[in-house]
Amino acid sequence: EIKTLIVGIKNQASTNSCAEVWFNELRLAEMDNEGGWAAILSMDSNVADFMNLSATGRQSTSGFGGIEQGPSQRSIEDVKQYDVVTNINLGQLLPEKWGMQIPFNYGQSEELITPEYDQQYKDIKLKDRLDAAQSNDEEEQILRQSEDYTKRKSINFIGVRKTRTTEQKPRFYDVENLTFNYSYNQIEHRDFEIENSLDQNVRVGANYNYSFNPITIEPFKKNDSLFRGKYWKIIKDFNFNLLPTSFSVNTDFIRQFNRQKFREFDC
Repeated sequence: EIKTLIVGIKNQASTNSCAEVWFNELRLAEMDNEGGWAAILSMDSNVADFMNLSATGRQSTSGFGGIEQGPSQRSIEDVKQYDVVTNINLGQLLPEKWGMQIPFNYGQSEELITPEYDQQYKDIKLKDRLDAAQSNDEEEQILRQSEDYTKRKSINFIGVRKTRTTEQKPRFYDVENLTFNYSYNQIEHRDFEIENSLDQNVRVGANYNYSFNPITIEPFKKNDSLFRGKYWKIIKDFNFNLLPTSFSVNTDFIRQFNRQKFREFDC
């Protein structure tokens, strides 16, 4: 990005000189009009009702853009990205008589953006600065501070529980009344300003739910002599339950951790 352009003449002689100089028809020539390419690959697969897997990959290079876009509107960075998500019903690996439901979800994605121009010296191409590096360590440092990298990972067990496999009467202390949840999310990131960043979130929860058998009392149900008319039917059908419909308790434990370090530059 050029904001100011200064043109001048320097006198190399030791004596003063007088001259008239014209700078005329300053033009921009040989604009970089090199194109790029992009590709997307996606896949979906499943194994009956046991597992499904979805994966997506994407890559584009500097210079890629639409047909209607000019050279200044096209991308000036290389992008590599992938995303993988899988869902597995681990409960099916256990005996059916156990009645275990263990839904497992795992997801991971990475994105790497490499700009065409160095992020510290905006008018120098990153490749040229890498070629001018004095050592491999300096080259790696220049590359890492110019890249924009993000990695996401998640592990989830949502709705882990045991279902009833017998005809026994439900009781309040049955393990089938419990449902457990676990979630872990992590994000790693670095770019020109941030040397490294880590964000972690862990959530563990449990739910208890018990449904009572209703004890219904209908005080006027048998009073046919008093409530014979159709207008009295609403009173005759009046009833109430001595117990609540259900009892539920939820609890969650949440842990959050964040660490971020900014880069230090020599002025």
